[in-house]
Order: sequence, then C-alpha cells, then structure tokens
Amino acid sequence: MKTAADFLATNPTLLSIAGPFRLWEHPTRGDTAPVIMTTPCGRVISTGFYDLGDLDEETCLEILANAPPRIRLTTPGEEKTPGWIARISAGIGDE
Repeated sequence: MKTAADFLATNPTLLSIAGPFRLWEHPTRGDTAPVIMTTPCGRVISTGFYDLGDLDEETCLEILANAPPRIRLTTPGEEKTPGWIARISAGIGDE
C-alpha cells in the first residue's frame, strides 16, 4: 500500500485543504482521476469525487470511516487508532 510519503514524492498538485485532510490531483492522470485525499496518519485514499464541490471536512471524515482498513502490524501497547480519529468518532469536540 502506498504511503503518503510515497505519494507526495510524485509531486501531486494540492487542490484544497479540508480540516486535517489534504486533497490532491492525481499526479499522472490529472482531473481524469478522482481527487486523492491524504490523512494526518499517512493514509492515501481515492475519494471517488472528480471535483471539489462536495468535498468538505465532514465528507472527508465519512470517506475515511468507510475506507478499507489499513493492514499494519502493531507492537504491544501501540495505539491502533490515532487519537484525533478516536476523539472525532466519540464526538468529543463537537459543539
């Protein structure tokens, strides 16, 4: 699976920022491919959207929640879910 560092090494064009998410144009296919989203925890996810019209922070959170899980080995005691995702999932900080 490609990491955000690998993806960013291809020099994609940053289209927008939605909260903690970065939205990028596909580095080789441009606007003929869905917008790519990178997350603070290093995931690279195809949004399925071809333009930015409907991509806001709430939509990005929904895409992340529905993305296939990233398979990664963890060491004992390592936090498996980044704290900011756990807080958002628990509704902490929602006014």
